[in-house]
Amino acid sequence: MVHTSPAAPRALATRKAPEEKVGPNLKSIAVARNGIYAKLLKKLNKINDEYETHFKSFEKELPIAAKKDNLPIPKSFPAWNDAYVEDVNKVKTIAKRLHKRIETAIAKAKYYHP
Repeated sequence: MVHTSPAAPRALATRKAPEEKVGPNLKSIAVARNGIYAKLLKKLNKINDEYETHFKSFEKELPIAAKKDNLPIPKSFPAWNDAYVEDVNKVKTIAKRLHKRIETAIAKAKYYHP
């Protein structure tokens, strides 16, 4: 099998796609792995959505709890939550990059020729 994959969109106009020999077993493992990675990414996105739900809940519950305690909201609590939000946003950025890589890999797999 010869693999002729499309280059990255920007590079298509400037260079020819590389040719590599790809047998049916290599193609099979590559396609299977892309499927596994896509499933894991879906789980990661679901976890990120769950974090968002908890962030919003924390923001709503914080003033209620402080009022019940008859105390002001400690400054460290919102900062603590903001740090989590920042980290989850970084994970979301990485997840978007992974999504693009998976899409590219799946597209390339279509060009594996016998």
